[in-house]
Order: sequence, then C-alpha cells, then structure tokens
Amino acid sequence: MSRWVVEAALTDDMPLVVDLSGVPFAGSSLLHALLDARQRVALAGPLQSRFHRLLDLTGTAQQFTTTPQASAHLCGR
Repeated sequence: MSRWVVEAALTDDMPLVVDLSGVPFAGSSLLHALLDARQRVALAGPLQSRFHRLLDLTGTAQQFTTTPQASAHLCGR
C-alpha cells in the first residue's frame, strides 16, 4: 500500500483520500509514505487508536487533514 499511496498522490493533481478505518497496524513505512504525499492526502477514518498514537508519538498529527469518513470528504461535508 505504501508505494501505491505515494505514486497516486504524486502523479495525479486530485486530492487522495486514504481510508484507514480498517488498518489494524501502521508502522514507519506507512507513515513515511503518507508524509511524502501529505500535500494531497486526507486521512479518513475513524482512525484506529494505534494510528492516533503513532501520529502523537511522532509529532506528525498536525501534518494531515483528517475526516471521519471517506465519503464525507469526497462530498465536501
């Protein structure tokens, strides 16, 4: 998934909504890929508590736009 996120975000001018609601584990590889693409990435959830903890521990939470659901972000809600 990491490579796909970066490639999609860098080759398309459209925002990319990444639905992380079903991701049980997120490590440094995923975080790095999301940070590389953060200019165009919105994170959709609900985000798992482990992912929130990763963002908090690394001080990167403020780097991302987040939305409770992917459909809400796509519809502009």
